[in-house]
Amino acid sequence: MIILGLINQLRINQATKVILFPIFLIIFTLLSQNSYGNFKLNLQKLCRIMDFNSLKSLLKRDRSIRQYNESRRVTEAELFDIVSLTRYCASGRNLQPLRYRMVISEEECERIFPLLAWAGYYKHWDGPESGKRPAAYIIQCIDSRLCKSAECDCGLSLQAITLGAVSKDLGCCIIKSFDPEKVKSVLGLPEWCVPVYVISLGYPAEKAVVTEVDKDGDIKYFRDRDGVQCVPKRRMDDLMIY
Repeated sequence: MIILGLINQLRINQATKVILFPIFLIIFTLLSQNSYGNFKLNLQKLCRIMDFNSLKSLLKRDRSIRQYNESRRVTEAELFDIVSLTRYCASGRNLQPLRYRMVISEEECERIFPLLAWAGYYKHWDGPESGKRPAAYIIQCIDSRLCKSAECDCGLSLQAITLGAVSKDLGCCIIKSFDPEKVKSVLGLPEWCVPVYVISLGYPAEKAVVTEVDKDGDIKYFRDRDGVQCVPKRRMDDLMIY
């Protein structure tokens, strides 16, 4: 029961849980040979390691996906769960000025799509073709009655949304290049509601992987011969100040 409870707390899909169960059973057996105090301490350490590795795995999987299985729709309940994560994000002055509009219906999705610009580094690509377009959107807005700008809040909440999407095997892309007034008009948003980011979502129809920045220092994402989107990331030595 302890093992099942521990595994069920992990934010992973059912197939992964089935794989992890025998591994946890072996670890449990080994740990149980120690005293209860040592067992409890080792179990707590194991949980912390698992939490860290789960977060690291989610972050590595959390890449911008721009092509989707459009026929496979995303439910309102799924989006609601994802947006609910933002309640727990830090907020400057604890103001919590962000609001969200979910776009789920095919009709509204079709009206939003032409208002977006896609992948600035892909100069000759106008975005996903019909059948590979997003199945849903989340519009992140600022309540202008509370403040005019909240970039720190926006970033924290966007990361929570994308990680939540990945945990549900969804792909997503944060889009800043769009006309806020047109999005506002199309969706009939209230006057005080200012769209700042659009997050496209759907079940992925492409693969994206992390690579290391090459010797030339080129950080532009690209597609390889197999159509896999490669996202160069700087090495740890490049990030650290010694």
